[in-house]
Amino acid sequence: MGYVLLIGATVLLALNFSATKLHQIGYGSGLRSGLAFSALVGLFTTLVFGFAIHPSMFGGWYSLLMSALMSAAIAIYTLIGFRLMADGTVAMYTVFLMLGGMLMPFFWGLLFLDETTTWRSWAGLVLILVGILLMYGGAERLNRNSLLWLLAVFFLNGLVSIVSKEHQIHSELATATTTGFVWLSGLWRFIFCGGLYLALRKRDSARGEWSVSATARRRIPLPLIALLSVIFSGLSMFMQLHGAKNLPATMLYPVVSGGTILFTALASFLLFGERMSRKSLWAVCLCLLGTLLFV
Repeated sequence: MGYVLLIGATVLLALNFSATKLHQIGYGSGLRSGLAFSALVGLFTTLVFGFAIHPSMFGGWYSLLMSALMSAAIAIYTLIGFRLMADGTVAMYTVFLMLGGMLMPFFWGLLFLDETTTWRSWAGLVLILVGILLMYGGAERLNRNSLLWLLAVFFLNGLVSIVSKEHQIHSELATATTTGFVWLSGLWRFIFCGGLYLALRKRDSARGEWSVSATARRRIPLPLIALLSVIFSGLSMFMQLHGAKNLPATMLYPVVSGGTILFTALASFLLFGERMSRKSLWAVCLCLLGTLLFV
């Protein structure tokens, strides 16, 4: 059952990437647009997952702290992503983001959770690692400042994975339910990203730089795209959190990374008609083989 939830989580995560792409196609990938979209997703998450609100949804200090820490890390590495776009290091941003989310919890499980691995796990990890580099690695030139930002992205996304794992395995401290933790994460996301959006708007308005321009490309209403993202990302997080309770970190996060690449490539082909290059096909095959080694 755990494996079924995990595969479902990766499929939903790939669909969430597709929803995010719809937003970028219609509304641009600027900082203001991204913050507004992220805040809206956080707001809708609190509404969609608030159907089962009860006292445990708010949790105790541990659940509040861990959900805030996770959401703050996501908000920060999202802001760094917009910063790196200006330097033309978008592909490397994706590489470091995925590697951090896979490698840090993998070694955390080995070092601090007394998890064990086999040769299949190590072989699968290497194959997925090579697949990620093939899929997103490029000839982008990195300067020293960009490298520091990328290392921060690596650490922050790894922290997100570790925090979610630690919250789920410490039942004596984690008073919030799995649904409650998703709800809390959405609330913090709305607070952090909404606050940043308002602060940026106030600053740019004072400079006379704030403007909202309509584009002919806008086809799908923004709230609808945000709602789709909430459904996909919220359910994916819910499934991953359930998996974090029972599955070792040394297996959970490599499978999520490898499966996400596989299904994202498939979704891009089916939904957006994007053709995969020979390099991308090799990357998908390596990630598929590496993921299967963990099963």
